[in-house]
Amino acid sequence: LGYVDPTVVKEQYNNSDYNKYRWLDAGEYKCYSLLRDTLQQAFGCVFIFDDYNKTISIYDEENFGENKGFILEEGKLMKSIELSSGEDDIVTVLHARGKDNISINSYNPMGTDYVEDYSYYMNNGAMSDKLINALNDYYKIAEKYNEQWLKLRDQLTAKESDMTKKDSEIYSKDQEISRIKILMSASIGAGDNKASQNEVGTYKQQLETAQNELAQLLKEKGEIQSSIESINTKIASVTLKTNKTTCTYDDTGKSVFNDALLEELSYFQEEDTFESENYTTAITLYNAVKKEIKKKSKPIVTTNIDAIDFMDCIVPPKGFNYWMKIGDYVTTKSEINAEKYRLTSFTHKPGKSLTLTLSSKIVLE
Repeated sequence: LGYVDPTVVKEQYNNSDYNKYRWLDAGEYKCYSLLRDTLQQAFGCVFIFDDYNKTISIYDEENFGENKGFILEEGKLMKSIELSSGEDDIVTVLHARGKDNISINSYNPMGTDYVEDYSYYMNNGAMSDKLINALNDYYKIAEKYNEQWLKLRDQLTAKESDMTKKDSEIYSKDQEISRIKILMSASIGAGDNKASQNEVGTYKQQLETAQNELAQLLKEKGEIQSSIESINTKIASVTLKTNKTTCTYDDTGKSVFNDALLEELSYFQEEDTFESENYTTAITLYNAVKKEIKKKSKPIVTTNIDAIDFMDCIVPPKGFNYWMKIGDYVTTKSEINAEKYRLTSFTHKPGKSLTLTLSSKIVLE
């Protein structure tokens, strides 16, 4: 084992670090497939194999790679550039499903089972200024209600924990009552002797006490249930205020989105579902889908660059891989675009040519 990025094994929520756990189905796996196809996806990481040193290093997928400072520009290190954009694959609304159909509703301030990101269309001139302004206003309003929503969610979590504990106590008391009834029935069937009568009397007293305790537990459960319903009503009220169709400005009561803006927004709603059995809690699933939407909400741009003049930077016998490795970043400048790209592959004919394939995609396949 070589380097292990700390963010691969730890995750943060509620301003605290926790060990990162993921659910994996039992079964037989080939080692390489387990690492590349299963663990990389579950933990959001990249495994790097060092054949020379016989080590495997693990990097967070966003932290992997270095910016080596190279700038490829037409006429300077770059002879030609071909650019393709995967705009058809953009996702702006990403639903989430975890193990056993776990949803993110309880941790998503919007109260929905999805997260959204319209930033690409807000910045590329496709959206009208009115819709952009409405979205910016909406996100500010939603942020204001977020603190209130979080307090209510924490209250709900505490009450649901109390309910779980109370259900356990009620179950135990039910079992106790059943046991007393069985013992009392056995004593009654033992005969009409003084000892049996004394036992029956004792069991009757124990049964009455247990039944009273059960009634008290049921009453307490009802009070907890009432509190949960009250909190859910408040949460629904906050959620309503952050629903696009009902969201209003506080000072005027005017709707943030009118019908025309909602219709325009629908043109940019490209939906998909992030579904993974690896996530067993709402918070870890919520963090994962927030990270995933960042990748999917903008097009993947791939460039093929003929960089013959770049050969002057390569000094034998170290070769190109000494200067730049798969996953490192370079900056390209051309009339088409100026962007930071990750090196995904290269073809190097020593002394003759070098062709680079770069991509704006965060994760290496």
